[in-house]
Amino acid sequence: MWIGSQLVVPKTDKETVSSILKYITYAKNTINLNALIIWPIKEKDALNRIIDKTKELGITTYLWYPVLSDSPYLNSIKFSPIELFNGQKGFGIYGKWSGSGYEKENFLFSCPNNKDVIDKIFDNYIEEIENGDFDGVFLDRIRYPSPVNGLEVFFSCFCPHWKSKFYEEYNKDIDSYREKAKKVFYKLKENGNNYIGNMTDFSNFILEEGLHDFVEFRYKSIYELVKKFANFAKNNNKIVGLDLFAPLLSFLVGQDYTLLSSISDWIKPMLYCHTNAPAGIPVEIYSFIKGLKEADPLLKKGEIRVFVKKFLGIDINIEQILENGLDESMILSELKKLDQFGILRDIDVYPGIEGVRIPQLVNISTDILEKYLYYLRKANIDGMVLSWNLIDIPFENLSFLGNALNNLKENSFG
Repeated sequence: MWIGSQLVVPKTDKETVSSILKYITYAKNTINLNALIIWPIKEKDALNRIIDKTKELGITTYLWYPVLSDSPYLNSIKFSPIELFNGQKGFGIYGKWSGSGYEKENFLFSCPNNKDVIDKIFDNYIEEIENGDFDGVFLDRIRYPSPVNGLEVFFSCFCPHWKSKFYEEYNKDIDSYREKAKKVFYKLKENGNNYIGNMTDFSNFILEEGLHDFVEFRYKSIYELVKKFANFAKNNNKIVGLDLFAPLLSFLVGQDYTLLSSISDWIKPMLYCHTNAPAGIPVEIYSFIKGLKEADPLLKKGEIRVFVKKFLGIDINIEQILENGLDESMILSELKKLDQFGILRDIDVYPGIEGVRIPQLVNISTDILEKYLYYLRKANIDGMVLSWNLIDIPFENLSFLGNALNNLKENSFG
């Protein structure tokens, strides 16, 4: 089984780097780590030491590059976050996750059509690739904001750059779509029970108000952005991997799996069933439902529960979703969606699953890992990315996974 992981280096002093090298070696020896996705490191000596060690161990290396939000470079330049239909920037109000906007990751997204900012990011991207002897690149934050930024962010962007590009593509003024977006919230406030009750699937939430061009352009904007970064990497003989939202959430953030799969070598759907942080399925669903209830306090629990069941395909207790997470079988249902798209036949798919233990955010036990592995195998998936930071994954989890993988070879697991 192909196993990748990710690495954020907290310090670049020799002692810290030496400790990280030992951990990488342990991971290679226990789970046969195949790939390591490395967050940008400015200290070249530290980066070279890590890459030299991975080459010695036969581990493929990737530059982990977050494009539209939270990259070290993006945080150092002035940019205006995406503009919502109501003029707000970056965040909405309805359902906004209380953890958004903290120091390390602020989840403020640049507009993918802001050419001045994207050109600066692209120049830095080239510099990062040239700075390290990476085998590939892994593109992250290639999307619009998600429910944790507030329900209103689904209707973005309305900045001058987006407006100009949209007019060029469709010969339409984007400002007319502001009223269509407002209409969605008006209907929610007036009769939310009826509005969500009539939806056959989640896309109706946006598309019912004649926002098809708007949604299509969101997809196109992300696709064109990723294509620019992916093509440069491929032209320089680099492998390209993409970090994508879970299929059930991808519509919300402007990611079209079919389009994006066509320009990459492999994809990583983020199938985080136990994460209380952005991109974790539980907290994204919780924020979305919280947003609906805040938009219409008269929404009935029964209507919400029916709606969520249609949305997820499973019945869940919303009040306990953050505490209990989601059943690991969701991995199977999510990968079946990709199979229906034909994606599993056309490209390597390495789902992202959590392996770490971080207080208040995620606590992955060996029992959870066992279930993850079981459902990955049931879906005939032969790889995964053990997320996030390799050095935050307990020895116990690596050891368990290594033993489980050895058992698989002997056909005695599961």
